[in-house]
Amino acid sequence: MSLWTIPFTTPFLPALVQGLDQMFGERLEDALILLPSRRAVLALREALRPEDGSTRLCPRIQPIGEIEEDALLLDPASALDLPPAICTIRRRLLLARLVRAVEQASGHTPNMDRSLRLAGDLARFLDELQTEEVDAVGLDRLVPEELAEHWQRTLSFLKILDQAWPAVLNEEGRVDPAKRRRMLLDARAESWLLRPPGHPVIVAGVTGSIPAVARLMAVVAGLPDGHLVLQGLDPTSAEVAGPTHPLAPLTTLLERIGATPREVRPWPGAAAARPRERLARRIGEVVPAAGADLPEEVVDGLTIETWREPAAASVSVALHLRQAMEQPDRTAALVTTDRNFARRVAIELGRYGIVVDDSAGTPLDQTPPGSLLLLAAHAAVAHFPPAALLALLKHPLTRGGQDQGNFRRLVRALERGVLRGPRPAGGLDGVLAMLREPSTRWAAPVAQERLAEWFAELARAAAPLAELLGSGEPALPAEILRRHLALIRWLTTDEDGSDAEFFAREAGAEIAAFLPRLELALADEAPMPPSAWPALLAVLMAEIPVRPRRPRHPRIAIRGRFEARLLDADRVVVAGLDEGAWPEDSDAGPWLNRAMRQTLGLPPVDARIGMAGHDLLGQFAADELILVRSRRDPGGSPTTPSRFLVRLEAALRGPGLLGRVQAGQARATLVERLDASHPATRRIERPRPRPGRQARPAEIWATEVETLLDDPYLFYVRKILGLRELEPVDAQAGAAERGVAVHQAMERFVRAHPELLPDEPFAVLQKMGEIAFARFSHYPQVRALWWPRFLRAAEQVLAEEAARRCQGIQVLAERTGSWQVQLPGRRVELKAKADRLECLPDGRVAIIDYKTGAIPRASEVAGLRRPQILIEGLIARNGRFGHLQRCALAELALWSLAGRGGFATSLADELDPHLDRLEEAVLRLLAWYDDPGNPYVAVAKAEIARRQDTYDHLSRVAEWTAEPERLDAGGPGL
Repeated sequence: MSLWTIPFTTPFLPALVQGLDQMFGERLEDALILLPSRRAVLALREALRPEDGSTRLCPRIQPIGEIEEDALLLDPASALDLPPAICTIRRRLLLARLVRAVEQASGHTPNMDRSLRLAGDLARFLDELQTEEVDAVGLDRLVPEELAEHWQRTLSFLKILDQAWPAVLNEEGRVDPAKRRRMLLDARAESWLLRPPGHPVIVAGVTGSIPAVARLMAVVAGLPDGHLVLQGLDPTSAEVAGPTHPLAPLTTLLERIGATPREVRPWPGAAAARPRERLARRIGEVVPAAGADLPEEVVDGLTIETWREPAAASVSVALHLRQAMEQPDRTAALVTTDRNFARRVAIELGRYGIVVDDSAGTPLDQTPPGSLLLLAAHAAVAHFPPAALLALLKHPLTRGGQDQGNFRRLVRALERGVLRGPRPAGGLDGVLAMLREPSTRWAAPVAQERLAEWFAELARAAAPLAELLGSGEPALPAEILRRHLALIRWLTTDEDGSDAEFFAREAGAEIAAFLPRLELALADEAPMPPSAWPALLAVLMAEIPVRPRRPRHPRIAIRGRFEARLLDADRVVVAGLDEGAWPEDSDAGPWLNRAMRQTLGLPPVDARIGMAGHDLLGQFAADELILVRSRRDPGGSPTTPSRFLVRLEAALRGPGLLGRVQAGQARATLVERLDASHPATRRIERPRPRPGRQARPAEIWATEVETLLDDPYLFYVRKILGLRELEPVDAQAGAAERGVAVHQAMERFVRAHPELLPDEPFAVLQKMGEIAFARFSHYPQVRALWWPRFLRAAEQVLAEEAARRCQGIQVLAERTGSWQVQLPGRRVELKAKADRLECLPDGRVAIIDYKTGAIPRASEVAGLRRPQILIEGLIARNGRFGHLQRCALAELALWSLAGRGGFATSLADELDPHLDRLEEAVLRLLAWYDDPGNPYVAVAKAEIARRQDTYDHLSRVAEWTAEPERLDAGGPGL
């Protein structure tokens, strides 16, 4: 047999290329080279490229460790005679159907989401059985009847694999993908036995953990010109103890092909092992030797970093990768099994302008086209609530038949005009009704009519899917998919009528392949609950990785453990060296325990530990090797260091070398300072803006006078700068909305009956309340809390109305009043809107305001702390309210429509003294703020200021309120 080895500390592929050139020369172009993965294939093709820029004919290079058929070593002649593999999506759905049948037979309610996930576990177990060539017929003998009920239920699911599933495959005329791979590999091995190839065949870097691959390697080793090139096998090393040893995969392979370590020779192109090789051997020892015989050279280029949490570890790793770029032509790679940590590092690299992809790929459901599919599904099931609707419309792939800029402008206008604030009732139809309802307060940058016309197109496109998923009734999955894709086509079509952007790049290509397979798989599926549709898409797409075709960065890579095999870099960072991650948990899986696996003939789960150790040692070829872990996981729970890291540290502790490889405090300080801010030490002063007179308002409302008193800066922000807080999207209906509804009901009642009450006033007012509250009827608190309070308030109001209407009054609703105040140099108009004006027979007027919250006390009104109603009286006395001019006042009152507590606060006696004092104060206040030299100070009077304000971040109030003596800035006051 022709068996070779390359040391762990020698870069594998460069050494392989050098040895291939030495052994085969020009014959290399006829050779066939088999590698473990497609990633290794791409790297070898790059390594074979001549450095001088010349051309050469490369040999055929193929992977044999992949399960996908297009990546397998195929024998075209025999492949046509083999049954095809079943589509993985179809297999998942068929297994889920069988799982639901078992659940239903056992008295449990079938659940689509649960059945899909159980089907995924069954599929993985089935692949393991097929890969290890274990017959599923023996499953029914694994669980004795006296065992726990849990194992009996497990057995009922496993019977699917040896009883129901073979019949399903026979009906489909297909085989499982893992079995198809085994058949293809065996067909190639058999053809080579019968007709040995006339060219070199080299299998390099393959561990042979798959029996069919091991049989093929045995055939290659026996060919006249066949060669096996292993990684890290030392012919002189001691016997490997147990499956957890890093060399266990290779010794098992040698046993399978009938060879011994003594038959393995050093590869011609491999340099002598570096001193670090001796350190790598110690990692395989359960109890490492003291290490006194280790030379100091073993720690050259080795660093061990232990961080408190993953956030700091990711910052350090990104910095390591960035620092490697400072030297020309230097490469760096992160190798980790933690995909979340890999994404975190990729984000951290963004601070340096480095864009890098994770070669392990991104699940399809997390890519732009996959997320758009899920957003549309979730939105339709939930009747397109505002947040979900905006997420769908703001997706980067959404166009709606227009150019992206115009479409985004319409979406922002929709958000500003309708979707912020309480949710409209009725889904898309409710939003469309609001858009078609004339509004005097429309503030969106697009005309309301234009926006309604555009949204009607969206509603028509989404209606078929919304009707099907929003009904709650079971529907055929094939029909759901058809309507779903129709909506996606409308959303992704651009101004030229093309949806090519949706199918662009790697993720688009995967979606283009996924959707037809899904359509075929769903063709005969039974009706399913609409709520299960998003879960079905998410589960199926999560199993499909989207890998970059080419690295985004030429010198930095992020790799998974399997993707990193045989690949090298000048600086390698191995992260996530914790038990449960590297190596992964030695869990027997959800179906069988260890004893059952052994009885069935499956390999021990501890074999995964040996493979993880082998993969770790494969990274020892880097000039700089950095091993990183954190003491806590992202959730804050403590972690346990990897056994390989513990053994490495133990081997270095004996000779006193551990301190040389551990990162020092300087590294921790550097990482900490990367995110440390250095704010200016100067404390900001209280804002005192002084706009010119032309910028100061010539029109002030009564409600704004109170703001001017409490916080002049707030008045400045709102009135002069014109800043308004945006309401939250899909906000809960609150006090403001209840106040608007109550005011609308009272306004309708008063306008309809200005003089005499109707025959049944309570029923009339109740009907008008129902109309006003209708737009909030879908909120549970409206019927439970708001409506009972309104009815109680209606009884109080009508009792007061009955007493007042007997006096022959005429009631006017919602009247605006104004008073032209002459100031030095110009006039300022003081305005107010009275909820209710009562014209008495003697010519006097009563002004009444409705309050749905707490009403001010009479002392607060008279003391000018809450002067709104007095300002309305001042306007009535000095100006005009509608057609009423310079009225004599009979009463100023505040009515509580909260439906609880006191009903009214009234000032009827000695109004003129209050108004005279207010007039003097108002003139002084308006004159003060009309002077360009006087500022709008933030929190002018600390004792009356609001405790918290929406605009506090603009005034940076926390910076200048730390010193109590600086709080009161003075001002004119009332």
